[in-house]
Amino acid sequence: MKYLLKLTGMCLAVITGTQICNAGAFDAKSAVFDSGIYQPVQLFNDTTNIYGMRLSLFMTENKDVYGMDAGFINLSRNFYGVGASGLNMADKDSEGLILGLFNSAGNRLFGCQVGFYNQSGMNYFDKTLRKNCTSRGVQIGWMNHVQAIFKGCQLGIGNISDSYFSGVQIGFGNFVQNDDNSFEDYDTVATTEADIKALEKPEAKKADVNPLDKKAEVKNSDEKKTEVTPIKTPFTFQLGFLNFNPKGFLPVFPIFNFSW
Repeated sequence: MKYLLKLTGMCLAVITGTQICNAGAFDAKSAVFDSGIYQPVQLFNDTTNIYGMRLSLFMTENKDVYGMDAGFINLSRNFYGVGASGLNMADKDSEGLILGLFNSAGNRLFGCQVGFYNQSGMNYFDKTLRKNCTSRGVQIGWMNHVQAIFKGCQLGIGNISDSYFSGVQIGFGNFVQNDDNSFEDYDTVATTEADIKALEKPEAKKADVNPLDKKAEVKNSDEKKTEVTPIKTPFTFQLGFLNFNPKGFLPVFPIFNFSW
């Protein structure tokens, strides 16, 4: 215990000296260790990649982290490894074993989240983009929430999927969307004419062709028609007190529900 206190004191002294002398943290592209109280009161700044271990006395923030993560609050762009903190947040991808009270993978999860609240895909507010955001793994916790395509397993009191879910849900209450409407754009606000055109759904247009007009017939035969292909409903099995699945054998059913 005495040596641990000395080590903590030395870390605090280094961090404090860094802030006084440099009015910020050390500037480096990568490092094998980082620690701090909060950003920017930490050894390296938030643009540094960590290849090794990160220890937060309260909160640390870095670009990408590869290795071990421990402490109270740890933030990063991407995380790859084993994380054990009160709050683990990756803006984009999270891969490996994540342990904490609150665990979040902004875009994709590849691995296992264990905690009170587990979440993945929250940065895909525009549902039209969720088709390109697939997570694969396991969520174990009091509440599990996925907001993009998820393939794997959820174990908890409450399991929620706002998008397409392929796998198994086991809990008190289970909910999956598994509906084509889950990919409709509902959050994006078009502010320019270009945005409005981008959000418009293409429709196949029928052209009036004169049977005697060979040129017009050839021209229209070259035009490609846009067809909306519905996404196939994935296999989903739910086991719990109440199970909600619009594509299930019943929309709501106790004990179990499934779709394929």
